[in-house]
Amino acid sequence: MGSPFELRRAKIVRVVEENPRTRRFLLQVENFPPFRPGQFNMLYVYAQGEVPISISSIRRDLLEHTVRFAGEVTEDLFRLGEGDFIGVRGPYGSCFPLEECVGMDILLVAGGLGLAEIKPALEYILEHR
Repeated sequence: MGSPFELRRAKIVRVVEENPRTRRFLLQVENFPPFRPGQFNMLYVYAQGEVPISISSIRRDLLEHTVRFAGEVTEDLFRLGEGDFIGVRGPYGSCFPLEECVGMDILLVAGGLGLAEIKPALEYILEHR
């Protein structure tokens, strides 16, 4: 699988405009290391830089990231479309200890783009009821 520090080539296979300043990017990346709800990746726009973005789904066929327009790197990312390539490093960060919550009632609270960050946790909970 390789190191999370390895820059991997990612093909943008779909871009969904959630609102004028927020887009969801679905990326195809070969041999991406396993990740858990709550972790993030570094998305690298070639010749511009990189930005930390939470993984916004537990799906394994494509990496999903919800991005808010917030600076130079995200501005350049918003110029890209389906068929373009970016770099991805990760996964990084802590994860939600969801295995400890099996059989318990759980309350998830989020605001703004926080929903994108807890969506993988909700997907995991629903999948493991």
